[in-house]
Amino acid sequence: GRRPHGQRTKRAKRARTPAMSRASRRAVALYAARALRIAVATFAVALASAPSAATAPAQTDGLLLLPSAFSRAECGRIIAQLTRDAQPERDVRVHASVSRTNHWGRAPASGEYDWIFARLLALLPEPQRRELWGFELGTPGARLVRAFAERVDFVLLHEFGPGDFFDWHVDTKPNDRTARTVNVNVMLSPPSDFSGGELRVGTATVRATQGDVTCYPAALPHRVEDIGSGGRFTLVIAVRAPADEARQHSGYWRLAHANHETLRTAAGFAATPKLHLVRAEWLAAQGDEAAADDAYADGYACSAEAPAYARRFSEDGARLLAGGDARAALQHFTMAVRVDPTVAAYGTARDQLAARLSVERSSAH
Repeated sequence: GRRPHGQRTKRAKRARTPAMSRASRRAVALYAARALRIAVATFAVALASAPSAATAPAQTDGLLLLPSAFSRAECGRIIAQLTRDAQPERDVRVHASVSRTNHWGRAPASGEYDWIFARLLALLPEPQRRELWGFELGTPGARLVRAFAERVDFVLLHEFGPGDFFDWHVDTKPNDRTARTVNVNVMLSPPSDFSGGELRVGTATVRATQGDVTCYPAALPHRVEDIGSGGRFTLVIAVRAPADEARQHSGYWRLAHANHETLRTAAGFAATPKLHLVRAEWLAAQGDEAAADDAYADGYACSAEAPAYARRFSEDGARLLAGGDARAALQHFTMAVRVDPTVAAYGTARDQLAARLSVERSSAH
């Protein structure tokens, strides 16, 4: 009955900054929140006019596509630059359902990737930049690129080979203090180089071609489908807001929550165990433990191992009851029923213990 571990994410080290007064922090948060509210609205509106690379995205998917942003030669340059900058890191984590190779870039402020940042900024006029990133960058020219670099958490090259994948996950959750807002993905490989590997963001499927840029909120569930053959390279630019509080004062979390709820019942997604587990972790991060338990139960119940999960919950419940922890035992018996309601013994154990605890509560009063 043990819950799966949450996703572990790598974060770039940040230099310490002088402490701000409470009033100053509040002012920064409210300013950033205003821009982030605009960003949330733009992501929803952008879906209506998204290029054909996205297949029937839902309104809550918050997807923005920039086709042909980089040429074939420039994509090759990015791959060469990132593979030169660091030794490859093989990333295989069973608990996170990921298999890939990482090439971590240099610090965003190093200037190494300014030409990439400049291209992205050139494709987006100032109003759209403000709406997309969730904050204003200010001054034009080279200073604009430097201002954007300060808002980049990290630059990373993903390399997926045959059999590699990255199952459903989110890159930021409520109260994680990362200030992450937007993921920028640049497809560096042509479709002829690999099979599989489609990016899914919520209910949208992105079949990007070489040079296309995909932007979406990091809080939305997303995955990379299994690679059948060949090799797939993508550049990931992780953008963050000036203040984490900005996400609390905007519709950022509401958009993500709506996306989770859509996936919970959408055809083709409701029977996906990992999505329910991602949602459960999300709800737990919000502090809603009861709803999180329900989501965990939904995930276990729709998996092929549902009978085994239910049996484990029942056995753990019996051990807890024998050890004198009746309330925890009742939770486990209840979970066993939720996961596999076909076994009458689970319901009997739950009902008998619930009745006993009810009598004990009545006697206490």
